[in-house]
Amino acid sequence: ATARARLGAAARAAPDAAGAVAACAVLGAAAAAGTSPATAAGALAALGLALQPMRRLADVTDRRQAWRVAEAQLDRALAAPALPMRRGERRAPRRDRPAVRLDRVVLEDGVAAAGTLAVGDVARLVGGDAASRRRLMLAIAGIEAPASGRIRVFGRGPASLPSAAVLYVGPETPILRGDLARNLRLAAPRADDAALRAALSAAGLEPLVERLGGLDARIAEHGADLRPDERSRLRAARALLGGRGLTLLDGEGLQLDAETSSRLVAALRSKGGATLV
Repeated sequence: ATARARLGAAARAAPDAAGAVAACAVLGAAAAAGTSPATAAGALAALGLALQPMRRLADVTDRRQAWRVAEAQLDRALAAPALPMRRGERRAPRRDRPAVRLDRVVLEDGVAAAGTLAVGDVARLVGGDAASRRRLMLAIAGIEAPASGRIRVFGRGPASLPSAAVLYVGPETPILRGDLARNLRLAAPRADDAALRAALSAAGLEPLVERLGGLDARIAEHGADLRPDERSRLRAARALLGGRGLTLLDGEGLQLDAETSSRLVAALRSKGGATLV
């Protein structure tokens, strides 16, 4: 961005600098030749017209630099690993099967995982480092794929379940540009305003709602205009609205305080779904 600004400024300055030098030359030549003032003024006007295309060229140069920056960013985005494709019909979760079953799962970083989480239980994920635990949660959610082994969620492969069956809440959870209500309803599309306000209040976001001016207040992409703790609490409020299937709560990544975490876990337990923290 700095290089683009520098080049754009230089491209705009060049015609002006050249015009100043040329204007001095025109005035000097007119004085030496004894040209009338009207003729000298006409020459300066012609010079101004000649400089206009050069100024437009400076704008073109700036746009070309912007395109080059965007092209490099797009190349990086397209080169990133793709999400697993969701194929076939998405089937409803089977409540007679464990919420999560990990059979000899090995992640890309070599960390192995195994275990079972029953429907209605709340369990804490331990072992490995924070990045490995987050990667395992994303694999259970069907967002990443393990290197080997088998993951079953309610007896199905994660990619074959409806999106509402599994709710991942962590630093990877998207915050979209738009109003607060839209972001909360990603977890509960049919929730009314009263439920949204209750979730925001339980997550400690009443000051944010008051500051922004209500549920219709707009926020920036990724919540860029929110404080880090407000972004975490907004994601926590989303968990409070969902949680009837399987909730994957990355409290470590969200850096939630103990009180908010306890309130979240208690609320999720009361909904009867399974929760992995």
